[in-house]
Amino acid sequence: MLCLLCTGFMLHAGDHTELQDSVSIPLEEGRLDVGRMLGWLAEEMGLDNKQICENIDLSLDLTDATDRKYYKRLAELTEGIVTFELDDDRLTINIDRAAMRRQSQHIRSEFRGQVEEWFPDAASAAAARYGIFACTSDDYYIAPADAALGERVIVLVHGIDDTGRIWNNVIPELLDHGHDVCRYEYPNDQPIVKSADSLAKHLAILKDCGVRRVSLVAHSMGGLVSREILTRPDLLNGSGSGHMNYPKVEHLIMVGTPNHGAPIARFRGFAEVRDQMVRVFSGDGLLFGGVFDGAGEAKLDLLPESDFLAELNGRPHPQDIDMLVIAGRASPFGREDVTKFMKRMRATLPGDCKGCTQFETSMHNLVTGIGDGVVPLKSTRLEGIDLVVLPANHMTLIRKALPKAQQPPAIPIILKRLN
Repeated sequence: MLCLLCTGFMLHAGDHTELQDSVSIPLEEGRLDVGRMLGWLAEEMGLDNKQICENIDLSLDLTDATDRKYYKRLAELTEGIVTFELDDDRLTINIDRAAMRRQSQHIRSEFRGQVEEWFPDAASAAAARYGIFACTSDDYYIAPADAALGERVIVLVHGIDDTGRIWNNVIPELLDHGHDVCRYEYPNDQPIVKSADSLAKHLAILKDCGVRRVSLVAHSMGGLVSREILTRPDLLNGSGSGHMNYPKVEHLIMVGTPNHGAPIARFRGFAEVRDQMVRVFSGDGLLFGGVFDGAGEAKLDLLPESDFLAELNGRPHPQDIDMLVIAGRASPFGREDVTKFMKRMRATLPGDCKGCTQFETSMHNLVTGIGDGVVPLKSTRLEGIDLVVLPANHMTLIRKALPKAQQPPAIPIILKRLN
């Protein structure tokens, strides 16, 4: 949330669907208040700006060429992310948020690589939790090489912030209908392209185990991981068959997949939104309890205007693959819940809540019958691909909310499509 704690600004930032934020700082006799300038920049980058605003007592004479070089140097250091426009009575600062997100992703990836280099043993132990595992009737998971799999396997690909529990009701039904089933587990806070690389590697492992045909069933972000492997030129290159390294892909069934992004990914970890919001509405959670449990690089990929989605959706749909989108039209909370939550938010945050209006709009859109509580219905649609809309939310499409609840509505549709 962007809450200007420093006064004296004329804010010209549009809503967060735009790709640039701007602020105009008035000059006093040609002098710039450096504390105010740095405070706003810090706030835009998600830092606490109060100390900067209160403790930097410095001004620059922008009529002097020597002083002007300081803000010009700042523009150079940010490689164009921050730019400045000087008029007679004000300095306008622009931030390219799309470029800033790309840089953020680079920094996150560099950090991950450095930690793996520093702590190789810990990295190896963590990596052992990921891979592809065959599912058995006694709720046990084993390596594909030890499972005596048949020629055809159903591969389940979970979404963000999920360890595979979303499949707890799906797996028994698939096994009961005679399917061999594998779960693909991956560190889902990494870039989606990296998750697709890993999925490709594990599909190759299945082929080495004698599997000749696979059907992908994906929930949420897992659908994007699956589309990436199917359409990327260096992987399956838009065809489900004929690639020597992988089994033939017969189906791709996407459940609650944000094919055009999820606006709410701007505000917190994507799939964590629903659970966190439900806790806040019930009074059991801390306000913004999930904000700092970030989704890493994947969250940036899920933004509607991300470079990843632009490239993915610019490719043609894969050929020779039966594709289906299943979406929900329900929400675990209503308009009154959102209104109460926003009242608490505005009462808690200091100053003017610049991001509150758009956040409230996004939440109302999700609860007024056009989404599943996490993904807007329009974001699930893919031109030319079958779409089934069901009365369920992001989780209850395929998993029971309570042990004695009815069968999730997407399961019969998945079974019918696979047979």
